[in-house]
Amino acid sequence: MLKPLLAASSVLVLSLAAHAHNHGESEEAEMADDRVTVGNLVMEGIPDIPAEVSERRIQYSNFRGHGFSDWAGDSVLISTRFGEVSQVHQVSTPMGTRRQLTFYEEPVGGANADPDGDGFVFGKDTGGDEFFQGYYHDTDTGEVTQFTEPGTRNGSLVWSDDGETVAWYRAAEGEADWDILVADPEDPSSLRVAHEGEGALFPIDFSADGTKLAVQQYISITKSRIFILDIETGDWTEFNSDDDVAYSGAVLLSDGDILTVNDKDSEFKNLVRYDAETGAPTVYTEAINWDVSSWDLSPDESTVVFTLNEGGLGTIRMLDLATGEISDGPDLPVGIASGVTFNANGTEVGFTFNSATSPADVWSFEVLSGDLTRWTMAETGGLNPDDFVAPELISYPNEDGYDIPA
Repeated sequence: MLKPLLAASSVLVLSLAAHAHNHGESEEAEMADDRVTVGNLVMEGIPDIPAEVSERRIQYSNFRGHGFSDWAGDSVLISTRFGEVSQVHQVSTPMGTRRQLTFYEEPVGGANADPDGDGFVFGKDTGGDEFFQGYYHDTDTGEVTQFTEPGTRNGSLVWSDDGETVAWYRAAEGEADWDILVADPEDPSSLRVAHEGEGALFPIDFSADGTKLAVQQYISITKSRIFILDIETGDWTEFNSDDDVAYSGAVLLSDGDILTVNDKDSEFKNLVRYDAETGAPTVYTEAINWDVSSWDLSPDESTVVFTLNEGGLGTIRMLDLATGEISDGPDLPVGIASGVTFNANGTEVGFTFNSATSPADVWSFEVLSGDLTRWTMAETGGLNPDDFVAPELISYPNEDGYDIPA
């Protein structure tokens, strides 16, 4: 009786195994039918998305914002897109027609206007290769001149006050050390190396007479250094070498002092002025417990406009350099102001403003009155912006007694 029982058991096992195998094949077939591969993305068990949902989503992902780039006389240069990528446009009157100035398949990263008012410089790469080149656009003729060297990476284009020279950094492929170059962007043959550098260097400001250049060296998020380069002699001098701080730009004042933002002896980034003779610092914003973000100095060096990262919002303040008095900027709704920039005569400040009720737009305000002007109206994919909800900034205490913004 044992052999027939074993035989029957074997048949049962084989039958169950075959059933399990067939069932497994059936499950795998069902999973395969339910599997969608798009590039490296594999999706399983995702139901088909109704066409009306996809079409509705397009509205939410096709907002068209505008970023302030620079003043060009009484008009503004902005960055926005009408196709797939952002390009430079000019707006001559508030809420006026946007005149497109650059036309490339690659995005153009903003514009820096010639102080002479007859053009601007901009940077772009090709096909995402990140070998950014510098170009000069002549506004009158529309002619574009590349003034940087192919096969190199270039950035941080900075004008001299007279509009005759541009400084920038140049990095070769695979090289960790960046050089500082200068040229008349309308004459690429004038290009020359002003300093063969070490590490990541960024030119940030010319002196008023154009003979010196402030250069920032980035080391880490918590440390950077400022150097002063003599354009003619090549002398390279570190500023404030004893401090171990993180800088956010610098301006060479006409009296030799240096205005900068750093986090010396503070949890926050402050506006600081260093005396040219003694090196003594004057900290203007130490009573404000928020980081100073973007900032700009008026052409007559009397006023600094700056934004604060105030609980995640970007608010605007004004600093009188002579008295140290800080005043409120324009009365803005809840949102983020950034990129504050004085116009040529210092009477108006342009900036980008982004909020929950409007994508990024270009605004300006008059320095004396604080009166606001809106230059652009962002498209919202056909959605009614009146239905958008403005958030309220609140705060709550944590276990350590700090107020947490939300």
